[in-house]
Amino acid sequence: YTKIGDIILSRVGSYGNTCFVNRHLEFCLGQNTVAIRPKIDSFYLYYCINSDLIKNQIESFVGGASQPTISLKNISNLDIPCPHILIQRKIAYILSVYDELIENNIRRIQIFEHMAKLIYNEWFIKK
Repeated sequence: YTKIGDIILSRVGSYGNTCFVNRHLEFCLGQNTVAIRPKIDSFYLYYCINSDLIKNQIESFVGGASQPTISLKNISNLDIPCPHILIQRKIAYILSVYDELIENNIRRIQIFEHMAKLIYNEWFIKK
């Protein structure tokens, strides 16, 4: 089972996709995924895994012809930069703030697109 703070990583096919477990969920992982329980800050590791630096490492470790795969051994051999825990937390906090800003802007854009569509329909379509 997963625990809060786990990072789920896909290993086969769409390898390298991640999910951060931020609430209690009872489910089992399939053989094509792995739960990472880091000894460093979980949010920091999540952002590291999604960085170009680590994505490039993952890409270099991938094997398999029809179904690209990254092995558990290669996952454990990823070269993760490991600054002091306080710096890890600061980095993770700053990146999470940017993520929230991006999500808010995406929601605003969706609202504006919806409003534009309603206005267009009101002006040009409605009879």
